[in-house]
Amino acid sequence: MARGKRKRRRARGLVVGHLERVSGDVFVNRSDAISELAGNRPGIYALYKNNTLYYVGLARKLRLKGRVKSHLRDRHAGRWNSFSMYFVRSERYLKDLESLAIRIAYPKGNKARGKFGGAPDLRRMLRKKMLRTAREEIDVLMGRIARPVQGESARRSISAHKAWKTRREDAREPVLKGLLTNKALRMRYKGKNYRAWINRSGTVRLKHTGELFDSPSGAAKAIRKRESNGWYWWEFKNDQGEWQRLQELRRKR
Repeated sequence: MARGKRKRRRARGLVVGHLERVSGDVFVNRSDAISELAGNRPGIYALYKNNTLYYVGLARKLRLKGRVKSHLRDRHAGRWNSFSMYFVRSERYLKDLESLAIRIAYPKGNKARGKFGGAPDLRRMLRKKMLRTAREEIDVLMGRIARPVQGESARRSISAHKAWKTRREDAREPVLKGLLTNKALRMRYKGKNYRAWINRSGTVRLKHTGELFDSPSGAAKAIRKRESNGWYWWEFKNDQGEWQRLQELRRKR
């Protein structure tokens, strides 16, 4: 019983059968045998010139054997002498499988390099993370934040950097000093509401993080992760109890 269960579990895999490194002459001498094996199953196939992968393609139901055989007459004729077939259970991931094989091996015969539908390229995200780490390392080397002792987590190092950043911002003259005091601010970004508070000193404290900034633009940048005009993004309540942008206050002054 246990063996039967294991066999059924393995049978649910994507690949349900394969032929590897078969001579192309089989389509001349034993074409009927290939037809019987391929049946109506979809799959991925690979063409080889001796031991070098030349081309990767896909074929949907009832076309796998025909697609490989057609390459004996099209632009690939004479450029391959053996092939492999990988029969799959479903057509759902055929294009991704083909693209994956092409992008890994870059066969000479494939002009298009394959695309993954809906899958983002993570290079940009990796670059951002590397740049952030590099900036933190530079700050350590320049003495701006405490160098972590051996065994101390990177999280503590980042916390020290944030503390240094807060102290640096507090050392400046807050731009809202004398304009607004003990006022609530609000900001909406990407469907989320953010709150802040203007302290007596004119600094802006973010409610969700507790970070202090000497300008509304610095507080807006912390939320949007880019240079931002905080006078536009933040709103405050005027004397009539209505919300309006900070830029209206600056215009009046």
